Amino acid sequence: MTGIKLNKVLKPIITIRQLNAEGKEISRVVTTNHMTYAAGDVMVNALLASGPFKITHLYARFGDETDNTGYLVPPNDDIRATVRDTFITVEPGDLIRGGLWVPLQAAPVKDLTDANKYSGNQATFFFRLPYNISTAQISPSSNFNVATSFIYALGLAVAVTSADRSQDRIVSVLQATGFDDENPDEGDFGKFLIPSGGQSAIDYTLPFQFEP
Repeated sequence: MTGIKLNKVLKPIITIRQLNAEGKEISRVVTTNHMTYAAGDVMVNALLASGPFKITHLYARFGDETDNTGYLVPPNDDIRATVRDTFITVEPGDLIRGGLWVPLQAAPVKDLTDANKYSGNQATFFFRLPYNISTAQISPSSNFNVATSFIYALGLAVAVTSADRSQDRIVSVLQATGFDDENPDEGDFGKFLIPSGGQSAIDYTLPFQFEP
């Protein structure tokens, strides 16, 4: 029996748009990501309808510009092993790193274009990182300065319970360019600031397609 390889079946496309205070788009980046090990468990729950499987939040890792400190450091340096704590954990005395999260803006947009080959079926989730993000959505909140804190990583999360963010499960993740010292060009996007008075719009598309 052959298992389903999630990174072949799910090929996420992430669009990062920077919007100024008037809502005008000032830049756009389109990139891809990595599915985590947790994604497999979430998919099983979805198929069995026996547990939580609804995508609810987007996580972001931030850090200072000069020290390049905002990259994720997952267990064993395996990006697929990224969990919520990977986004928010900081060492004692660390004053520049941390993580933040924002909720899904609306119900995902579904596009079912090929019911025979299942090659055009996708869902797009819309998120916004606002300039005036609440401190209740940042950990540790004292480390975040919207004018100087760059976003280094993003992750899609599934809520186990709406009342407890600590149980959120990260199902996909992407890093900014430069996280690998030996391969400095490695990465999925350029680290960015949230535009002054504006917001960063993250459109997260999950296409479902089967390859021969």
